[in-house]
Amino acid sequence: MTSMHTQKLRVEIEQQLGRKIQRFSLLGKGMCNNAWLVLAEDQQRYVIKEEKAEKQEEEENDLLVEAEIIVKLNEKLPELPIPQVVFINENPKMYGYEYAKGELMKIAWNSLTEGQRNEVCIGLASFHANLINALNMGEIEELQLSVNLSDEEDEDAVEDLKLFQADVELAENYKEMAKLCYEIVQATASQAILGLCHNDSHHENILIQEGQLSCVIDFGDADFGDIHREFTRYFQDYPGYADLIIQNFEKQSGKKLSKKRILALTVLDALEELRSDFKEFGHVDWFEQFWPFLC
Repeated sequence: MTSMHTQKLRVEIEQQLGRKIQRFSLLGKGMCNNAWLVLAEDQQRYVIKEEKAEKQEEEENDLLVEAEIIVKLNEKLPELPIPQVVFINENPKMYGYEYAKGELMKIAWNSLTEGQRNEVCIGLASFHANLINALNMGEIEELQLSVNLSDEEDEDAVEDLKLFQADVELAENYKEMAKLCYEIVQATASQAILGLCHNDSHHENILIQEGQLSCVIDFGDADFGDIHREFTRYFQDYPGYADLIIQNFEKQSGKKLSKKRILALTVLDALEELRSDFKEFGHVDWFEQFWPFLC
């Protein structure tokens, strides 16, 4: 990233915001996008998400589609804890939103009281319950969101499982449980519940302020599909609280989820990570804790 690129980007952002920038700094580099933190002369702060010239992988949605999703959700559900988009620009491809206050859940979690943790979990359940029916099919098609209504085999999952099974460094019981997870996902396909999914609500996309859920960011992988996938990362990141999120989601949405399907999907989505962690530590605690529920 050159200084010339940074200067041109700064000028373009000033034009989009309609105000001068006092401070402009790189907030983070993702696989597909860069995030910039902007402090305007009036002391308002913004985050600018800019598409990288050379992506390391492709997200489900184009950056501009992601921005339009957030705009539409803000129109329909203004109480939803998501960013407030202030501009969308096609060239260079980027969008800006008001800076959302709070710490990453990954950082804030250890300082929360038990009561605050429970409140955050209930807030996340409410977020997912409100999200699933937020857009109708006409709006989803208009936004060009991915729609996954098929029960056909996931080719990537099949390939990942083959690599997992062929790895001579992995324990045989790990391979057996991974195969069982694949069989469970296939057997429970009829239990899939379709709705609008964020699809990436892990602890670095969730912000916490004063012990409360303040914002869920990054809709780059949002789609219309099986909502069981929404809860897989909670079982990896916060296994002791995932059930609380699911129970409150079911209460608020009226939808009944299959815990066995969620756990099996969690494993299949994390096979590469499982391989790496097993080779480094000789065991993976969160995976082994699933076994009684999967058998």
